[in-house]
Amino acid sequence: MSKAFETMLKAKIQLKLKPTGQVTDIAGLQEMIDAIAQGMPSDSAPGSAEMMKQVFGEPSLRKMVELNIFPTEAIEPGHSWKRSFDVPNPMIGAMQFALENTFTGIEDHAGEPCAKIDVATKISMQKAAKPEAAAKFNVKLDDSEGKTTQWFSTSRGRILETKAEMSMSMKIAFPTGDDSKPPMTMETTTDTSVVMLLLGKDDPAFVEAKKPVPEPK
Repeated sequence: MSKAFETMLKAKIQLKLKPTGQVTDIAGLQEMIDAIAQGMPSDSAPGSAEMMKQVFGEPSLRKMVELNIFPTEAIEPGHSWKRSFDVPNPMIGAMQFALENTFTGIEDHAGEPCAKIDVATKISMQKAAKPEAAAKFNVKLDDSEGKTTQWFSTSRGRILETKAEMSMSMKIAFPTGDDSKPPMTMETTTDTSVVMLLLGKDDPAFVEAKKPVPEPK
């Protein structure tokens, strides 16, 4: 799989954005996805290429870049605005994200005056439209939410840094095939932390970790 991802390091993707942060045009993405699919090993798991298209395709990239769509009118500290979007999954339906953004004020960050924006996220699940698509198991999200902080440079008109933390608690029920017995259940909790930084033109996209990753026991 690493060979397929090497293609991403060589890819050049261009995006056009409105001042609000909305993406209006994407160029070069389809070429990257096609190159990734062609570089997939012959012994890859079935559906791997299609999974790559879903993970790195245009809808996913738009949702990543458009994490925040800013108001068009002037706002004061304490002003909030909402946004929502769905991430489809043919097997289980769609994950629904509801975001509430709050402009908390101006502060210095990374040596620049920045607008600080806090984002509270709630995550829910919508079942598949076709019952047969989710007939083999049932998925439920409990207490799944996220907290994000963004620093928007008022001089550059760009987001300098985004820090996001997300916790997802999922329950999956599998029927046993015997109506007299309760379904088998599995519960998982996933905690994710993501940091996105605005890099300079000549800055490396990846740097060596300061601490070595411990070997699994």
